[in-house]
This record gives sequence, structure tokens and C-alpha cells, in this order.
Amino acid sequence: GTSIYREGFAIHTTLDSRLQQIAEKHFNAEIGKVQKKVDLYLARQDSSEGLPDSALVQAAFVAMDPSTGRILAMIGGRDFSLSKFNRATQAKRQPGSSFKPFVYTAAIDNNRFPVDLLDDNAVTLWDKENGVFWDPENYDKKFKGPMTLRDGFKQSRNLIAIKLADEIGPRLIRGYAQNMGISTSIRAIPSIGIGTSEVLLLDMVAAYSVFPNKGIHVEPISINSLRSKDGNVFFAQESGRKREVLRPAVAVVITDMMRSVIDDVGGTGRRIRTTYRFKPESAGKTGTTNDYTDAWFLGFTPDLVVGVWVGIDDPSLRLWPRQAGSVAALPLWAEFMKETYSTVEPYRSLQDHGFDYPEDLVERLEVCKDTHKMATRFCPNQDQDLFITGEALPSSCPLHGGSPTPGSGRIQRF
Repeated sequence: GTSIYREGFAIHTTLDSRLQQIAEKHFNAEIGKVQKKVDLYLARQDSSEGLPDSALVQAAFVAMDPSTGRILAMIGGRDFSLSKFNRATQAKRQPGSSFKPFVYTAAIDNNRFPVDLLDDNAVTLWDKENGVFWDPENYDKKFKGPMTLRDGFKQSRNLIAIKLADEIGPRLIRGYAQNMGISTSIRAIPSIGIGTSEVLLLDMVAAYSVFPNKGIHVEPISINSLRSKDGNVFFAQESGRKREVLRPAVAVVITDMMRSVIDDVGGTGRRIRTTYRFKPESAGKTGTTNDYTDAWFLGFTPDLVVGVWVGIDDPSLRLWPRQAGSVAALPLWAEFMKETYSTVEPYRSLQDHGFDYPEDLVERLEVCKDTHKMATRFCPNQDQDLFITGEALPSSCPLHGGSPTPGSGRIQRF
């Protein structure tokens, strides 16, 4: 009835005060470091440059339980008394390379393989929407030549993602992103591969949760229960609504490719291991937009997914000088995860909980390191990569006695 409006009720949220406290501590420290770099840069500039005397760096943070969608910690900005705007749920910003997992998800689900080769070199594409030719670049303005999808992903090579997106089709990629929980408008244009459409941090965190969940999207929730004045529970939920949005095997392969970002030499998230010494098994992706306007890092363990965005509210201003996602956003993620897994249960007891690789979903097979095709017994240099069990494989190595015939069964799934 209407008594709850007269007498009031108690709201029990999903926030974990321990994780919120850890998040706020490292948020203030790490975003303060980014602010200091911006301040020093602006102080050194000549007034004729037309730059402001100062610019307030903002940021947003979300930690979520991937299996239930429970939001465990959230920060929407640096000072609530100055700005009530929640950048975690309201700020639409370009995700840059942190959008690339959707490109590679569409690729793997449509019979591409982590060992497939693409050439990291110059390309010119026609942008139908704007009626212009487009010459995209890599972050470092360099080309590295032929490389596998796994290497292109972990090193965040823009040209590999752009060529892959062009090959698969922007409309297909948009379909995957939307199906995995991105609610904002995504433009099906050539630059979709490098994240030029705006997204919400909370949407991105929920979408990344699909990977450790083996294809299940869980809607984020912030309220556990509502109780009347006399203690009666008139609303309760254990988890957000769940729906399967991706084949489990594809989620496992993409999780492993995202693990390479952190574990492998050359990965853009490698500092999580080398600098911050965070040891639990993790996967993630950096993101940086043009001219360092936005910096992102989103990553997860099997039991916790966390996203960080750093930028300035005015998108015409940037994170001077050259503060990429791995510099401006990753440290907050790493410090939060490290303290959480060191001091807070149940995470302290889950430090050895690694990602699952069910044999009925995926299998590790030998690959020739010279041709990046399936190894024959004559291939002298072999390595392993992950493939979906029972599905088409790349052709066997033609250089060492294999068949040059390409693998069969490449079909469009979505």
C-alpha cells in the first residue's frame, strides 16, 4: 500500500564498503598523479598556445561481480560537492582501443583464428558516412608488417583491428557490441574497429563480464533489497537478469587473448605484472582515444571485473602530455585489484582461481611458428594456440609438408 511512502523504508545496496574504501583511496592518489602531469604541462606552455591555465582531470570507476551483476564499488567523479554528474553511468565517451574486444569477438565467432595473419601496414579506406578517404594510423605511427590476430590484439595495433573490422563488416561488429550490452548508438563505419562511437563505462564493464561468464550477460544491479519500517522485505534480488549473448567457446578464446594483453611481453597491460606485481590470473584491454582525450582500462579476474575511465569533461581538452590508457587508467585498476586480492575476502582466498578452459569447448594445438598454420610433424619451430573444439581449423603448414588448401567451414554466425 501507500504506507511505505508515509513511514519510509530501508534500502540495502550491493556496494561493498571495503571495496568502495579501497577504490576511493587509490582513485584519489592515482588521479591526483594524472592531474599533476596535466598541471605541469599547462604551466610550461606559452599563453599564445591558446591553452587554458588549468584543466580538472575527471575519472570514473566501477567494480562488479561478473556472475551476479552486483555493483561492488562505484565512483562517478572526483568531488560530488562540485559535480553531481555520475561519469560511470552518464558520461558518453569514446572507448578507443578498449572497444577492440568486440571486433575480435565477431571475428573468432565467425571462424577466424588467433593465429590468422594480417598485415600491419598502411591502408586507405572510404568513409561513406563522411564522404572522405581515411588513412588510419597506429598509436606509435609505425608499421610492423604481418602479425597474428593475437599479437595485433595484445599490442593494440590499430591497423590490424581496422582491417579486421573492414573484413568482417562494421554492421556485424555493431550487432555483437549491442547484443553484449552496449546501449549507446554505435555507428557502423570503418573506424568502428578503434572505438570512435561513444559508450558508457557501466555498459563496458557489464559487456566485459560476458567473457569470464562464458557468454552470459548479467544486467548490473545496485540494490539488494527494500525493507519496510517493520522489517518486511518487499523487494529483493540476488542478481541481475541473465541472458546468453555469446557462445561459451568464443568467450573462452577471447578471454585468453585478453590474458595475453597482461601476461605476454609486448602486451599493453604488461605493467600489471612487471610494475605492480599483481599475480592472480587476469585479462583486460587498454584504450586511448585521439590526442589522448580519453584513457581507459577494463579488466577482470574470474571473480571481479573493474573498469576505469580518465579524461576531462570538455572533450576538446586532452590528458597532456601523452597520457595513454596504460599510463592514466591502468595504475588505478592495478592498485585496486592488488589491495583487494591481498586483504579482502573472498578475493584473498581466490588468488589462485584461474580461468577455465573446458576440453569440450576449446583445445590447445600445435602451430608452426614460421607459417602460423597447423603444425606438421616436420615443423621445426612450434608453439601452441587455442582453438574451438570440433570446429574448422587453419590449413596445415605448407612449408613443412602440409596441405596448402585453406581450412573449410568459415561461416558468418551472427
